[in-house]
Amino acid sequence: MKLNIVRDLEKGIYSVDVKSVVLDETEKELIKDAEPQKLDIAGDIVKTTIENVITKVPIMDADNKPVLDANDNPTYNEVIVPTEKEEVLLRLGSKYKVFPTDIPFSRSFSSTEFGDKTQTIAEAYAETIEKRIEKIMTNLRAKPDTFSKDEEILI
Repeated sequence: MKLNIVRDLEKGIYSVDVKSVVLDETEKELIKDAEPQKLDIAGDIVKTTIENVITKVPIMDADNKPVLDANDNPTYNEVIVPTEKEEVLLRLGSKYKVFPTDIPFSRSFSSTEFGDKTQTIAEAYAETIEKRIEKIMTNLRAKPDTFSKDEEILI
């Protein structure tokens, strides 16, 4: 699947245009077989960031007992675990379109309304829509058609 999202800035208006989606034959068949797919084009607009969380992991010996330091205290390794964090930037009432039939659509964000956060909100909107479309397609791919077939039976 190819998704075309255009971001544009003009006169303080940040526009996100979901222009087109190109599906291969298998994807078209998946959509044809499934019930209409609802895409929320509003709802919570979230910004996802990756934070490195430092976790202490006890060092264990070959017998699975903690390795102790000179003062008989357990020793630890610090492990950095990248962790995804979501922050809701904007709450909009849900508004649904049918995917992919209702594409194209667009959404604009004005710097007079959102100030210094406008670009961040517009970028998060584009990423949120992309993730929602990706989730629809992932769910469709997980449910292939095992019913349809063309068979000839000799009796």
